[in-house]
This record gives sequence, structure tokens and C-alpha cells, in this order.
Amino acid sequence: MNGSLSKSLLRLNPYLKSSQIARYAPLLNIPFESHYHSGTSNPLNFFNQNLDPLYSEGFAPFVNKERSVNIVKKHLQKSAGRDLVNRMLYVDTKTWLVDDLLLKADKMTIANSLELRVSFLDHKVLEFAGSLPGKYKVHGFTTKYILKVVLSNRVPQEILNRKKVGFPVPYNAWLRTDLKDWIRDLLLDREALHRGYFNRYCIERLISQNTALGGSYSKELFSLAVLELWHREFLGKQEASSRQNAFDPAPVL
Repeated sequence: MNGSLSKSLLRLNPYLKSSQIARYAPLLNIPFESHYHSGTSNPLNFFNQNLDPLYSEGFAPFVNKERSVNIVKKHLQKSAGRDLVNRMLYVDTKTWLVDDLLLKADKMTIANSLELRVSFLDHKVLEFAGSLPGKYKVHGFTTKYILKVVLSNRVPQEILNRKKVGFPVPYNAWLRTDLKDWIRDLLLDREALHRGYFNRYCIERLISQNTALGGSYSKELFSLAVLELWHREFLGKQEASSRQNAFDPAPVL
């Protein structure tokens, strides 16, 4: 995307970041169905752009990339014929909402003994919103358009027009600063590499490029870190228990 167009978009929406424009603009030239899978699986992420193979020679034959996105493709097929905004919302409602956002909200509130009610998810409200065309939901750069119009005389403009705030995890900053050495030690640790999933030189390049490009690949690193920690928390304990049982003396009858 050229500089003049980037400046025009920034004038229209001051909340847009130049990094966001640079990151997502190339997707405009790619078929929607081929990239709207998740935030970590679009064609522009590190694993799809990097020439070095991520998976080891022994593990690669067992990887089925098509199977991993079949669930999203199923929802895209069901929403075929609707406008682009509603297709995106349908996919998000069936995947991201139930498997991520609501899960986080439940865990955070329950952990703090709070009772949470998500009023906009009342089934009547949700069904009505689902029936509306996309132009009522996204109007130019204005999101929640019809809701803001309806509430314009009831809710202060400071609330209606404030920047959206979700559940952000600042792993982008963490992995470039305080956790920079930790992520390298974790992913390049002998135990992690011994699993035989990934090629070491690809992980090394991912870490170095993330540092050089100001955290552009933090999401990929974070995903790999979660996978490794999951192995250590669950499979590691099972393996340790199996080894212990193998050396335990037989019970005396």
C-alpha cells in the first residue's frame, strides 16, 4: 500500500496504526475464504512466508493443514451469500466468541467470585442483530453503527466514541523485553527440540526476526510457547509418572 493511501486512511480513522495498515492491506488482494481462518493462520504470517520449513522431516508427513481450518471453512460455507461483514461475524460467533472471549470472561470472573452477564448476548438481541445487513454494523470506519445511532441521545459521546478495549495480553512487548531471553531458552531448550516437531533453524530465525521487526511475530512465538508449556504441564507429568511406576517395586501380597 502506498504512502498517500496510508495517510488517507489514517486521516479517516485516527485509531488505525500504520503497522495495522501495512499488515492487513495485502490481504485485500487474497480471496476472503483463503485467509479468514484466525489471527494466526493468515497467508502473511511467518510460517507461511518463511522459506525454511517449520516442521521437522519426520513430523511433517503427519501435519494436515487443511484439516485444521475445516471447521472455519464449514462456517464460511454456511454463511455464503451474505455480505462480508456478516460472514466474518458468523465465523467469529461460532469460533472466537465461544472458544476464546466467553471462556476468558468466565474464568476471570469466577476466579474473582464475580457473577457476569453479557447482556448483548441475550438470544433475542443476538438473533435480531444477526438479521441486520452489514451496513448497519460497520459504516465506513464506524463499528456498532446502528447501536451508536440509537443510543446517541442516551449515552455520552465520550463513551460512544471511545477506543475499543478488549482483553489484550501484552505478549508483544513481553517477548521483546522482559521475556526475550525466556522465550529463546524455552523454545530452543533441549527438551523442546527433542520432541522432534520443529526445525531448530526455523525457530531461531523466527526469534531473531521478531526482535528485528519490533515484535511482528510475537503471536507465532506465543503460540509455540503455549504449546511447549502444555507439553510440560500435562505430557511431562504423565511421562514422569510412567517412569516412576516402572521402577516401583511390585506390591507385596
